[in-house]
Amino acid sequence: MSLLQLLVSGDATAFIAFRAQILSVVAYSALYSAVGAIYVHLVDAALGALYKAGHLKRFYAPAKIRHEEVAIVDAFLFAIPSVAYLVFRGVPLSFDLNLLSISSYLVFYMVLHDTWFYFMHLEAHRFKLWYRNFHLRHHTMRKELNVFHVAFANHLDNFIDVAPGLFGYFVLTNVTNFWLAFVPLTTVITTASLNHSGYRSHWIMTMMHPLAMPVLVILGRLQLLASPGDHQMHHEHYTCNFGLFFRTWDHIMGTYRRCDLPAYAYGEGPWEAKAVNGQNATR
Repeated sequence: MSLLQLLVSGDATAFIAFRAQILSVVAYSALYSAVGAIYVHLVDAALGALYKAGHLKRFYAPAKIRHEEVAIVDAFLFAIPSVAYLVFRGVPLSFDLNLLSISSYLVFYMVLHDTWFYFMHLEAHRFKLWYRNFHLRHHTMRKELNVFHVAFANHLDNFIDVAPGLFGYFVLTNVTNFWLAFVPLTTVITTASLNHSGYRSHWIMTMMHPLAMPVLVILGRLQLLASPGDHQMHHEHYTCNFGLFFRTWDHIMGTYRRCDLPAYAYGEGPWEAKAVNGQNATR
């Protein structure tokens, strides 16, 4: 029964149930957004610690500008369609944990969403009116990438890139298991954050999402996954590396460009203050 039919019928019980479903969608989406924000903060802290310990290298100086508030709103918005589908379908989710099932569903989701994302992202650059009014903001910062930079974008632009890919996965797979819903929802946050982190790719990054790690390790070994360096090149040149998870469509469409930027360990970068005639040089 639609909302209009509920209002016309005057069925108070049905309306109360409908309102409860709406509140559930809002509550679950808000919870997802809050957990995602906390997770990204933890990833940021972990990457910073690994960098200072000498395990990671950066392309540019660590950025100080963050956009946490935009990230929270974006995560809330792009979760709503998928969460609404689960809530209004009314089928309870099981909590059985099967790593093989999780891995197979995750690969399907990644292929599906990467295809959607690649072509939407490509058109966002080709369609100049859209680029100027919606996508350009995301590219105004080039050297200041950090895990929060993924949110430095127009809300509608981010929504179109992310929400339909997630929603399509939920509808096509008719998910009935919590983990089969949770892992894709969190993998997109992990991937988008790491790709905008400004650090050169390292195997230790796969540990940022333990449940997705088996898939990410295997695909990484096969050189199929897009890396933070690939996306840094996208922000350098704008005309290459449009994929979200994979390099596949970039190779097929001739838009892949290998990362050739130098990366530096903590204390090594040219941006670090150097002693010059007894004074410290500025960045």
